[in-house]
Amino acid sequence: MLAGALPAGVRAEPASGMPADSALEFRVSQGGYKALAALHDDQGGGSVLVVLEKPEGREVTCDGRSGCELVDLPSGRKAAVTTLVEGDLRRLLLHARAADGTSISVHASNVAEGDAATRPTPPLTVADLVRIADLPDLRW
Repeated sequence: MLAGALPAGVRAEPASGMPADSALEFRVSQGGYKALAALHDDQGGGSVLVVLEKPEGREVTCDGRSGCELVDLPSGRKAAVTTLVEGDLRRLLLHARAADGTSISVHASNVAEGDAATRPTPPLTVADLVRIADLPDLRW
């Protein structure tokens, strides 16, 4: 499901230390579900993390976070997107709720492993994160 939402030219591989068949496969982790992958294209490597947590009734907001903006998902729900820049590191963070209230977080980074940038920008754009967060099967 997640692999089909990746843009053309981006390939998912297991993150370092993960089983060979684990790229973008959800696993139970800390009371929720997480899917992690290293992403590669012609600009280099980066990563994506998708986290699903129990439904809750809170509204998605930016809560005054710097670099955060609310965007509309195609389904009509809201998502909070935060862009973090620390030196060469670039991170995009999206937080949304599925129709059933499931908390959805999608994180993309221009870091493939460790803490050094391995490409100029994350391999996924805000539009890519929005497309992933709005997948109908992402629910508790």
